[in-house]
Amino acid sequence: AEGSKDLGNLGDSELTLERLSELKALIETIYTAKTHNFLELAALAGLNPQTDLAGGIFPGTDLSGLELSGANLYHTNFRGATLTDVDFSEANLSHCKFNGADLSGAYLGNTKLTYADFYNSSLALANLIGADLRGANLEGVNVSQTNFSGAQVARTRFGNNTGLNPSEKENLQERGAI
Repeated sequence: AEGSKDLGNLGDSELTLERLSELKALIETIYTAKTHNFLELAALAGLNPQTDLAGGIFPGTDLSGLELSGANLYHTNFRGATLTDVDFSEANLSHCKFNGADLSGAYLGNTKLTYADFYNSSLALANLIGADLRGANLEGVNVSQTNFSGAQVARTRFGNNTGLNPSEKENLQERGAI
């Protein structure tokens, strides 16, 4: 990205005054940016949202409407985040934390969500066609009008779900949900 600096792997090199100065300048650039757009801020930092955000911590962050299809977001913390209408199709969201997050209308088709934790979140109107939810926690999740067609749900935990009617619950249990 224009104006961004590659700070290299700071863990493998000596943190010099020059590097600290570069880091300070980068932080100042991001802090004073005339945008609140997440993707624009990531570009200023020289980050590729498709590959550089895995393991990130984004609690309470509003990322509504972002296009993150195919992204590797393994083990990322989205607790309490607003993720309405985000396109996570074919992304790796394994082991992510979505506790209390709003994923209403999110597109999660063919997404890897193994062992993701959605406790007390909302997946209302979300599309999970073909998603891999094996071992995920969906307890207390609003699943009103959520599409689980073709989703892998073996060992997926459901319970106290808003919007889950008895026939849908039975179908999920027949497919291995607990």
